[in-house]
Amino acid sequence: MSDYSSSRVGLPATVYLIAIGAFALGMASYVTAGLMPMIAGAFSISLAMAAQLVTAFTLAYGLGSPLAVALLPARAQRSGLLIALGVFVLANGASALASGFGSLLTWRAIAGIGAGVYLALGIAAAAGVSAPQQRGKAIGVIMGGMAGGTVLGVPLSLLLAQQLG
Repeated sequence: MSDYSSSRVGLPATVYLIAIGAFALGMASYVTAGLMPMIAGAFSISLAMAAQLVTAFTLAYGLGSPLAVALLPARAQRSGLLIALGVFVLANGASALASGFGSLLTWRAIAGIGAGVYLALGIAAAAGVSAPQQRGKAIGVIMGGMAGGTVLGVPLSLLLAQQLG
């Protein structure tokens, strides 16, 4: 098979499934930003203090997830993806039920680690299941999913806040 014909082969379905997960992570990750005024009011804190939720998430994402990925066994990609997604979902559920700002802040940081681990492992998995000439495209699809979710997360959270109060 020539390089041209093999480059026309589509990406594996796995790549698109991981991208859907990345989209959901991107969307849920920054939905908090649109809810800042409501969070500040609910916990009787300043808007600047409520914004620390985004800081905690982002710091944990950027600093905690590389450490978590480094501690994973090399062959734990599939289970690591599922565990990271589970941690993210659990942390977001716990965030919604948090009774105090301190616990909300902690759960947002844990969600950040889950999101960062998922994205790192998802990129590696997508590249691993794709043909060598398709790896860049596979990574682009994953990052596009994350970016699309991030772009939609804030406006949708604002809409949600306006509709549901």
